[in-house]
Amino acid sequence: MKTTLCRALVTMICAFGILPNLLAQIPDWYTTHKNIRYPSDMYIMGVGAGSGTNATEAAKKAAQTDVVSQIRVQIQAEVKNVSESFQFNKDEQLFSDFRSNVRTAVSDEITGMEVAETVTDNSTGTAYALIVLERDKYCETIKTELDAGWKQANDLRTGAFEFAKKGKLNDAMQNLLETRKTVSPLLPKQALYNAVSSIPYKLLSGFGPTTISADIRTMLSVVRMEKKSGDKQKGKIGESFPEPFVVRVTINQDGNSVPVVGSSVVFETSDKVKIADATTDDQGMASLSTTIRAMTGNGIQARLFFAGLDREFDQNLLSSAVNFTWKAEGSNVSFSLKVVAKSTKVSSDLKRLFTSAITQIGYKVVSSSKYVIEVSVESGQMSKVEGMTGTLYSVSANVTAALMDKSDDNTLGSVKFSGKGMARSEEEVTEKAVGNVKINVTDLSDLLQKAVGK
Repeated sequence: MKTTLCRALVTMICAFGILPNLLAQIPDWYTTHKNIRYPSDMYIMGVGAGSGTNATEAAKKAAQTDVVSQIRVQIQAEVKNVSESFQFNKDEQLFSDFRSNVRTAVSDEITGMEVAETVTDNSTGTAYALIVLERDKYCETIKTELDAGWKQANDLRTGAFEFAKKGKLNDAMQNLLETRKTVSPLLPKQALYNAVSSIPYKLLSGFGPTTISADIRTMLSVVRMEKKSGDKQKGKIGESFPEPFVVRVTINQDGNSVPVVGSSVVFETSDKVKIADATTDDQGMASLSTTIRAMTGNGIQARLFFAGLDREFDQNLLSSAVNFTWKAEGSNVSFSLKVVAKSTKVSSDLKRLFTSAITQIGYKVVSSSKYVIEVSVESGQMSKVEGMTGTLYSVSANVTAALMDKSDDNTLGSVKFSGKGMARSEEEVTEKAVGNVKINVTDLSDLLQKAVGK
């Protein structure tokens, strides 16, 4: 009777599928994601399952992926915390770079993961793996890198203010720009640290990217540039200004005006064409000696320039800029024009174009002169474009203007301009291209000046 009862019990267990579960070797830590030997405040625990010929290896890889996935989830919260604590989430480019660097940091191989246990279920051939990452041990290296990085950034920033006190503004700016570069990779590293560590990283230096930007703006706000000489001059086109344009640059330090030494001052026309730059001396002085290039644009601006400084600080730089004004008289030097072209229309268009430009600069165009501007046209390779309305022709026109001194048949120089055109015929397309030629007034002025200075 006992035998019969046992058989009935086994039959019932098998019928309800209980026996396979009793015989299966699925570890508790796989289903619960917990293990008393690896508390969550000390370890990140990953579990995985695998099957096939390399079931155990597949399980390990799945468990490693589980660890990385947990870090990914946690680091998303840290992205928000870090961006808010450093107050740069309103800067779209900075915030975008930060998030991109965070993704890269998590994508890198997470080192230090250890295989804590593997189990194989012989009844199904499934392998299970438990992988653990010890939080403090993993964060040791990151903390060392963070400490060193923030110290370097702090030293650079402190050095910047020391340079500013001595008037070495260029060195100060380069230090602050280097500080920004140093801080940038620290932020994603800090987010990764906080995502893994049980204790958030304590920042050794209380600043971030926006603090450095504020430092730059504050430093530029106490810079003063003043005109010392050269304002309101008069002269003729093509000749040198009677006196140089001179500025003095100082920076306010504790109520004292300290000369800015070794910084670059850019001199440019009122239409933003650079003339030249100069470096401030030990008195903060920078000067420009130049010629009057054209009747138009009767102004010269002097402003500070720092290599590597982003355009976001342009307005801060312009706040210290100064503007010189001058009045110009037309030159006594005149030029005649000689245009070489295949068609009468092209010849006429070029003559009108150059006459207008030369007159605008401040010179006269006459029928005969010892100085001749010889204008020639060279067409590029013509191409066809098949469109809805038929065939269109496209070509570029290269126009060369050469300055000739007929008294000795000497070429003083030349400049080139270009234009592109599209038309329905090969004859018309060159005319279109020439019609689209744009003359660079600065380049043409420099060419004409060669006759004045001869």
